[in-house]
Order: sequence, then C-alpha cells, then structure tokens
Amino acid sequence: MNDIESYDDPKLAASVRAWMQREAPAAAPERLVYSVMDDVGRSPRRRWLGFGGRPLLRAAARYAALTLVIAIGVAAGIALSGRFPSVGGPTPSPTPMPSLRFVGVVADNGRLLASDAERAWLVSSSRELVPIDADGASGASIAIPFMPSDVVTATGRAIPLGEMTVWLAAPDADLLGVDPSSGELVSTNGARGTRVAVGAGAAWLGAPGQLIKVVLGDDAHRTFQVPGHRAEDPILVVGNAVWAATSSGIARLDASAGAEEARIPIDASSMVFARGSVWVAQGSHLIALNPTSGTTSRSVALSSGAGDIVAIATHGGTVWVATAAGLGPPSLIGVDPTTGGVISITTVAAPAESLAVVGSQVWTLDASGQVGRYEPG
Repeated sequence: MNDIESYDDPKLAASVRAWMQREAPAAAPERLVYSVMDDVGRSPRRRWLGFGGRPLLRAAARYAALTLVIAIGVAAGIALSGRFPSVGGPTPSPTPMPSLRFVGVVADNGRLLASDAERAWLVSSSRELVPIDADGASGASIAIPFMPSDVVTATGRAIPLGEMTVWLAAPDADLLGVDPSSGELVSTNGARGTRVAVGAGAAWLGAPGQLIKVVLGDDAHRTFQVPGHRAEDPILVVGNAVWAATSSGIARLDASAGAEEARIPIDASSMVFARGSVWVAQGSHLIALNPTSGTTSRSVALSSGAGDIVAIATHGGTVWVATAAGLGPPSLIGVDPTTGGVISITTVAAPAESLAVVGSQVWTLDASGQVGRYEPG
C-alpha cells in the first residue's frame, strides 16, 4: 500500500500502517479502513473562499461521508475476516512428527498381549504363554490349560500374591496365576470372569453385574455387586479403589468394603493409571480423571480425523493410544501424561487390538495375530 495520506499524526499513521501490513490478514478491517481513507485522500480538494457557513457545512458533510464509508468498510471487513485467523489469536500447536519406527514382526499367532517393565507376554493361538524380551527374542513358553479372555501382569505392584506375576482369566475357567520363573500354575477354585485386574492386595475379576475379589490362598472369594457392569468392561485398581466401567458410567468402589463411592458419567472402553491420573478412552476422546474426586482434569484432543481408541498402554512416562481408522489411517499416538499434549503420531498398517510397552518400545497386536515392534526413531 502506498503512503497516500499522512492523516493527523504522520508518525503514528506510519507505525500503524507498518504493523497492519506485517500482521493483519488480507481482509482485516484495518486494511479496509486504510484503503477507504487513502481513496478519500486521492480525491481532489477545493479551497473555499469567502465567509459564511458554506465552508463549514461542506467540511462537516465531507467528514460525515468519510465516517459513513469507514463504518461500512469496517463492517464488511469484520464479515470477511471471520473466515481468517484473528490477529493476535492463539498459535495452532505444531503437528507432532512420527517418533516411532517399525522394527519388525515378532510373532504372527498372537491372541492376547501384555507387558511388565522388562518384557512382553504373549498368549498364542496354540494356548501358550510366551515371554519376549525387548530385543524380540522369545523365552521358554508355558503351556496353559485354556484360552484366556484377558491377561494382566502384577510385576512392581505391592500386592501379596506371591510369585504369581501373570494372571489369566476366562469366563469358563478358574482364574489362573503363573510364576514365570518356575512355570508353576496356581488355579483359584470357583473364581471366574472375563476381565482381570490386580491391586489392593488382590486380583479382581469382572463378571456381569459384579466384581469378584480373589486373595491368594483364600478360597472365600468376595463378590461385590456392580449394577450395569458388563463382562467385557475394563477394570482398574488405583490405591484402595477399584474402577469398573458400566453401562451407566464408571463405578468407583472401596476395595475393602466394596461400597460404591461414586459413579462417573463416562462410557469407558479402556483405562490406565499414569502420573497421578486415571486415563480413560471414550470413543475417540482421551480423558484424564482425578483419582480421588473423579472429576475431569483434562481432555486430550487427538489428531484431526482420528478413529475410536481401541487400546491404551503405559509404563508411566507416556500414555500410548491405538486408534482405529477414522478419517485418517489407524495410528499409534503418544500423549504426555503431565501436560496432556500429543507428542507423537505414527501411522500403522492395521489397527492394534492390544498394546504393550516394553522400556521405550511400543508393541502392537492386530486382528490377524501379528505382533509388531516399534521403537523411537
């Protein structure tokens, strides 16, 4: 834009014009106002001689017309600039770069996948429990008497469950504990459920409408009624509270008495605990809840077009989320549990049904049984 009119304060006008040309969008009101004023400035001016009210009236008419034109220009600019980012508005967050590289396929006959801090645990289609080290090397497999519906590890948890650090559950078989160092199997008579969690000194089984508390060596299993709890709903133990998803929200129970303390109106498909928050998947949304009050502490906006969350895993440092295909391809998404920010997005060939975290690696299990290994790249 050319310097046509100096207006009342040339220095101020030049400063404002420079800011506008540098920052304002093409359709911003400021640009239209300057354009209108410059057009007025280009029009020839007449000097009126003599006395009386004619010069004053004409000057008043000139400025009234100028005001009207400026008002119309500002209104039009506001209407147009609604389609452009506002000047001085929040800067969009940069799109995270993929930070995982595919290392290779570890197995092709997987049914369930879990992990502890040192290794992954794979339940194979041939009914074997297979330990796999971080380098992809498989250890001695352990034959199991049934095909489980859920597997969980208890390593690193302060629970009196002896050496049984891997637990397998099925709705038609008794809960099974496995000592990986010796291969010993311990069955708990009469305790059956589809999902299993460990914590607060016990293993917890999920069955329709109830939770079953199992303490090793105690055959008097306790049953707590949880209305609306479905067989496939996830269970999580945090401190002395048990979180159980239901058809009407998440029920939070006291682990000692089994009394329901709260019901949080979220339909959870997966839950993990990381950095002081319970992280819950609901559709394509990831929500962090305060473990004491159950209130939402933050809601994470995943990548645009991400599909529903199908699995979550963590070992504290990062919450890893597997999404199904949505408007975009299936992905692995890493979330910083301290800030709630998305720090990694990696496209995968097939959506993962299960996730495991081994050190800095993320392992995936898809519907075909293929186990893939990813690491920072």
